[in-house]
Amino acid sequence: MSFLLIFFILPYLCTSSYPYGLIRNASIKIPFDINDDNGHILKSQDCNQCLCSAFSNPKVVLFTCTQNEFINVTCQFYYFMPKRDDIQYPNVYTNIYLIDTNQTFEEKDDCCNTTTLIIKINEAILTKETFIRQSLRTLVNGDNNTIITVVSGGTVSGNSILLKFDKSTFKSVDIPKISELKAAGYYDEHYYLGTYQNTILVYNKSLSVSLHETLNMGSVITVIRFINHTQEMIVGTAFSGIYICGKDKGYLINCTLILDGDSKKQLHAIGIVNENAFYVGWYSSGLNIHLYRRNPSDNTWTTNDSITHNYETTDIIIDNCKRIWAVEAGSNKDEVFIYDQNKTRLGKINLGDTSLFNLMIAEDYTLIISHESDAGLTRIKPDLNCRPLLSNEFIQQKQRSNDLEDELQLIQKYSKSTQTRATEQDELKEKQQQVTALCNDLIPRSTTDDVDVLKQELITVQQYRNEMALEKEQQIDKLRNILMENYQSAVELERVETMFNQNLLIHDELINENTSQIGHEINAVKQFVRVTHKRQENIKNTVKYMRNRLLENQTEMKQLKQTNIQLQNDVQIEQRQINSYRNQIETLNNEIHLLKKNQVIQTRIGDDQDNDRQNFIRQIIQEKDQYEQQIKECRIQIKEINNQRQQIQDECDHMS
Repeated sequence: MSFLLIFFILPYLCTSSYPYGLIRNASIKIPFDINDDNGHILKSQDCNQCLCSAFSNPKVVLFTCTQNEFINVTCQFYYFMPKRDDIQYPNVYTNIYLIDTNQTFEEKDDCCNTTTLIIKINEAILTKETFIRQSLRTLVNGDNNTIITVVSGGTVSGNSILLKFDKSTFKSVDIPKISELKAAGYYDEHYYLGTYQNTILVYNKSLSVSLHETLNMGSVITVIRFINHTQEMIVGTAFSGIYICGKDKGYLINCTLILDGDSKKQLHAIGIVNENAFYVGWYSSGLNIHLYRRNPSDNTWTTNDSITHNYETTDIIIDNCKRIWAVEAGSNKDEVFIYDQNKTRLGKINLGDTSLFNLMIAEDYTLIISHESDAGLTRIKPDLNCRPLLSNEFIQQKQRSNDLEDELQLIQKYSKSTQTRATEQDELKEKQQQVTALCNDLIPRSTTDDVDVLKQELITVQQYRNEMALEKEQQIDKLRNILMENYQSAVELERVETMFNQNLLIHDELINENTSQIGHEINAVKQFVRVTHKRQENIKNTVKYMRNRLLENQTEMKQLKQTNIQLQNDVQIEQRQINSYRNQIETLNNEIHLLKKNQVIQTRIGDDQDNDRQNFIRQIIQEKDQYEQQIKECRIQIKEINNQRQQIQDECDHMS
């Protein structure tokens, strides 16, 4: 496991009242055989003598003091300021003394040179690695050099499970299955998991025991971040705003809303600057990245500063060089924009995939990326020699070390108190032995001394012995009372622990019961959703079929209307022809009537009619018969046309 460089410069005063800086348990990688123009070596009895020597030499910028196996120390003086990467950490035998407090350790060019950084990353994109082809969301550090992420299950909550990988090999680490998650975080040996129910579940380091669950935060939890100095947790929700929660041994307490949400703005990214400031980004175009600051007087958070960034932001990272990395994933390609503290855009990186969700900067600016698409989990390793972003795990270990030091001081105080009591008991035993020896010396023997004097001295010794015994008895009573108090405290502690375990069992039973009930209700809802989807699909198919039939009927209606119009025109033509035939028939009837009269007359006159006249009459009668037959046929056609017209009209009404 590689160590991350972290140091603390503490203010000290030499005997001459000169200020200086001190970096404990660290050394310089530069060897001692440097030339005289760059430094010198001094062997001394202690570091204070080297400190006074350094203040007397204006060339000295800093020096290292190394403890030897013997009493003396070896000090290496430097006349120049080394690079930050020249610091070797940890080294328990050496400390670094910074004499010129106006100078700071310089970074290597390829660490904070953004142009070089972007070039190296673009070169490494061609050989990027993909480890899992699943849609992923959160990407944060876990315990023991691991990373954790959450599978994006969409609307199916059962698919949104927690995954864990080794940070070096990216091999999967077996953990209990925990589903229905939206976000995740890890801090101080506890996991904090955002759920579909808009709550946060707190688990132990092994993810085997759920400690407790927060109240509903009103909206989807999109991001979980931690402030290392104050050990506070920042929780971002999509539309309900931002909460800040205190922590007590993993338990979340006093979760307070510090930023109201907006139903039109989906909050998605939080980048922690320090304990008093953080950046916020939204998954909505046209919104800038805002910097929120804490007001120490009333502990409120306000913003009056922003970075112009009109893109959909999914993550914000602050690196060691104080640059702001803003992840934009709303277009057809993923891009990362880099800004400095003056809100100036230094450049951007096109990562070549889509739906980028979270970004992690590891050692030597290795980029680990999660995608909410089949791009899954990828890694880009540029050829750089840079310090990575300080991990939360290392800072947590440092905080844990400080806590252990405090506990060690308390134990030392208790040990001193115990040693004092033991010393008192030893003194009491020694006094008892002195009294016994004195009594032995004062036993009467056959001498010429005065017996009364000896008796008086014996009585005095006996009184002194009784007083010592009484004092011893009082001390024993005090110790007995202390032991009784300790025993009562232990009994009370055991009783409290028993009650706690009982409450914990009740809590677990309630959780299991509620979880089972919720599971049944969720299954019922899922079944209802499936049935609804099937009904909706059937309705869609029916509507689609009805729309097609309606279009066909409309087309057929248009054709039938045109046919109806044509038939009406034909009926009108036939009607006019029938009227013409009627007129002709009436004319012929008149002529026939007239001819009959003439025939009667001719019959009366005689039978001297000529054949031509009779032939003409017969011709007229034949034409009359033909006209009457045509009239019958026209009536039959008119009747058929009327039937067809009525049928067409009925079909039109039915279609309507």
